[in-house]
Amino acid sequence: MKKEEPPKRRKEPFDLYEARTTQVTLTPKGDPIFSEHAMHLRIVDEAAGEFVEIAQEEGAIQIDREEWPYLRAAITKMFKQCKDRD
Repeated sequence: MKKEEPPKRRKEPFDLYEARTTQVTLTPKGDPIFSEHAMHLRIVDEAAGEFVEIAQEEGAIQIDREEWPYLRAAITKMFKQCKDRD
């Protein structure tokens, strides 16, 4: 008596692909995504490794993963040195 082989499992779409969120748009509440105040945070890869780009209007900065702790510390320090508007 020959053993029956189990049916081959059909590959589901996410067995072959993965869904990634690579852009977030940050806007003041109520503003549309095309607002001049909107900030677009993206994961970008130009074949040299992924980095984060922050764009607003026409300008953008690009941040490597290794740079982030230093940049974050510098930004935090600068905010602590900012004077209140009062």
